[in-house]
Amino acid sequence: LSPVCLGSLRRAASINAEYMGVLIPPGTTAPSKLPFGNSVKMKCSVLFGVTQMTFGLILEFSNHIVEGDMVTLIWEWIPQLVFMAAFFMYMCLIIIYKWTVNWEEKDYAPPSLITVLVNMVLGFGKVDDQTQLFDDADMQESLQMWLTTGMLLSIPIMLIFKPIILYCKHKRNAPEGYDEVRHGGQDQGAEGTTTEIHQNISAEADGHGHGHGEGFDFSEEFIHQLIHTIEYVLGTVSNTASYLRLWALSLAHAELSEVFYDKMLLELMVEEGGGVALFIGVSAFIAATVGVLIVMDQLECFLHALRLHWVEFQNKFYYADGDSFEPFSYSEQVKKL
Repeated sequence: LSPVCLGSLRRAASINAEYMGVLIPPGTTAPSKLPFGNSVKMKCSVLFGVTQMTFGLILEFSNHIVEGDMVTLIWEWIPQLVFMAAFFMYMCLIIIYKWTVNWEEKDYAPPSLITVLVNMVLGFGKVDDQTQLFDDADMQESLQMWLTTGMLLSIPIMLIFKPIILYCKHKRNAPEGYDEVRHGGQDQGAEGTTTEIHQNISAEADGHGHGHGEGFDFSEEFIHQLIHTIEYVLGTVSNTASYLRLWALSLAHAELSEVFYDKMLLELMVEEGGGVALFIGVSAFIAATVGVLIVMDQLECFLHALRLHWVEFQNKFYYADGDSFEPFSYSEQVKKL
């Protein structure tokens, strides 16, 4: 290779290590490559995760509207949205706010994201020198106090009120139904009315179709709501952390690309290895790029993305309790005739 080509390669390698101006504020030096890249990718993964889970809650809202289930909408969905907004949406706000502020002009250092969130919950919104985010510390303390209060109150609300309201509706409707059966004429008509009443009460009590058998059992409904509440609260935390797999996949892809480039191309281009060694290195680099980065890595990313859609996203609104699919059949249509 000519000295001109070697100089171009060295300049390209040095430019490769720099960052785009959109990520580095003007007038500041670029931080270390790996820690800065990890931080940006990690926060972007959290932003994507919270956005998708919030969209799942919006789809659940549409389900409640279509089904006419106002009890679940008011006493379960709204507390879920409050819990999501009070902690996770506020976390996204902190991330975006820290990106948009020039901290060199502030009198205080940028606080750690984890420190702000932990102190907000444990200290009930208290703000000190290590957790001050906004210029008005009193405003931040009031905001975090209200957010913490809403987050803590949303848990018992989504746990207690729905079973109690369903139980009261059952007690109010049950005497009317049995009076109608008691004054019925024929046995067959009374039996049909009894079955219809049981189905109506069960459907009204079950909400999304999580059937628990005929009738209404308060203890069973309360246990079901307890499991659902624990699953949502803990699942929201674990699902948000699960979106960090996007950061891990990006990190693995970037590191593999850098290793393949440095070991198979750059070293052979800089050193006097000859044309044969360079041909072998380029061939190995192409094979590794196609086999590992394009085939294996893309398949891995697809599987992880499919898992995020199926588990973290769809568990917010998909219940798998609808009508079973029945393919069209001419013979079945003839039998019905």
